[in-house]
Amino acid sequence: VDESNFSSGSANSSISASSIAALFDSPDYGSDGAGSVSYSLSATDGAATGLFLAGADTSVTANEIDLVKVSDTEFQGWTNGDTTNGTKAFTVSIQGTGSDAGKVTVTLNAALEHSTDGSTSSAWNDSLSLSSAAAFKVTQTVTDKDGDTDSDTSTNALNISFLDDGPDAAADSAAATLSLNVDESNFSSGSANSSISAS
Repeated sequence: VDESNFSSGSANSSISASSIAALFDSPDYGSDGAGSVSYSLSATDGAATGLFLAGADTSVTANEIDLVKVSDTEFQGWTNGDTTNGTKAFTVSIQGTGSDAGKVTVTLNAALEHSTDGSTSSAWNDSLSLSSAAAFKVTQTVTDKDGDTDSDTSTNALNISFLDDGPDAAADSAAATLSLNVDESNFSSGSANSSISAS
C-alpha cells in the first residue's frame, strides 16, 4: 500500500481472488460432489505489528499498532490495540464467499512512521512490513454437496508492506517580485528596519 496514493483519508491495495486460490490445490469435493469454497484470515488477535503512526515516539510501547480481530474475514490495526481511544491505522480484509471469494484488500487509514529519513527518492519510498508475530495467512474451507467441510491454511504468510510518501517543495514561477526598502529617515538608536511578511 503506497502512502503516495493516500487521499480522502485512506489508501488501499488488493491481492486478487485468483492469486489467493493459487495458494491451494484445486478443491477436491469427493464423491458427494461440488459444494462451495470460502476463505478467512489467519492472524493473531492482539499481536504487536512493529508499526507506529507517523511522528509517534517509537520508544513508547503504548504507541505501537496492534492487531484487533473484527471477524474471521477482517482485522484492524489500532494504536495499543485500543478501539475506543486509539487510532485505526489499517484494515486487512478478505472476501469470504461470492464471486470474488479470496480477494484480500489492505486499507491504510493513517500515515505510518517510516525509519528512513532524507531528501532522496529512496527515503521517500522506503517500505515497512508487519512483524512476524502479526503475519497474515489465509484459510480455505471446502464444503461438499451434502455439507461436509475441510479446511487448511496457506503455507506462507501474505507479503503486506506499506510504502512511504515524501514532501514537495517547489518555487512558484508566477510569484511576484518582492521588494524591501529600508528608509534611513527612520534611522534612530543606531538602526532602521523593514520587513516582508511571511505570507
